[in-house]
Amino acid sequence: MAKQYKGFQNMPKGKLQVLCQQNGLRLRPRAAREMTEIERAWLGAFIEADGCTFIRRDPRLTRPKLVINISQKEIDPIATALRITQAGRVQWSPLRPHPQWAWNVYRLNDSLSIARQCAPYSWKLQRVLAEYGG
Repeated sequence: MAKQYKGFQNMPKGKLQVLCQQNGLRLRPRAAREMTEIERAWLGAFIEADGCTFIRRDPRLTRPKLVINISQKEIDPIATALRITQAGRVQWSPLRPHPQWAWNVYRLNDSLSIARQCAPYSWKLQRVLAEYGG
């Protein structure tokens, strides 16, 4: 009987690459998109104004994760952050006292790439990069 895979995260990388090639797909890039200077400035200022950055230390993880989060009542700025970085995920949180949209970046390569690109425009990102050592 063939081995059953519960998701792509459990599939060997070679098999996943073959599957993607057969179906005309591509694997997700290893880091966030390289942004223009204007996009970096906009996102850095947006993170500084409405964002949250922190380092998540978990004993189950081999190394700490750098997390970037922005919450807004309006979807347009959140969608713009997702579009210019091509990283993270957008979620709707209706259960809070004030329902809002959230853009979260948990993947280490994505969050480090975004933080390094936007750090000149955000004290929060500069502080978290200095603490992380990146």
